[in-house]
Amino acid sequence: MTDTTTEAPTTVDETTGGGAGSGAGTRTPADRVRERSESIAIFAAVFAAIGVLTALFAVGLAVRAVQRADSIENPPAVEAAGTTGPELTLTEFKITPNEISVPADSIITIVNDGTVAHDVSVDGITSDRVDAGGSTILDLTGVEPGTYDMICTVTGHKDSGMTGTITVT
Repeated sequence: MTDTTTEAPTTVDETTGGGAGSGAGTRTPADRVRERSESIAIFAAVFAAIGVLTALFAVGLAVRAVQRADSIENPPAVEAAGTTGPELTLTEFKITPNEISVPADSIITIVNDGTVAHDVSVDGITSDRVDAGGSTILDLTGVEPGTYDMICTVTGHKDSGMTGTITVT
């Protein structure tokens, strides 16, 4: 008896290079569209995930920036160790009173009633620069008893008369 079975012709998928034994069958245009749609959907999902992560990162940076700005504008209160002394008032171009006497380790309150920023320096210790209408302190803790010059270190202010004398007792 002779074998009369015939094999079905094998179709080669031109897009994948598959052939007999490769497991590739005939792909219809509908299959190609479906595969393309799935690829686009995967790409869109990955792109959306990257977008969400980028947005979360940006929000984190913004929160950090706000916290940092708030800590700069509103620093935590620091208690000074010395004795609270007199108040100095700064204006253009005068320190009032321009002669004071304070006990050792005093803390002087400085108020700027002028229209520009000022500071006060005594024996190399300089207060923060104070904007118009603001106030700060000058901590003289550790300054030895003696008589010292007080000056505003803003350029030209000392030469314009912002000087005084402080005696530490």
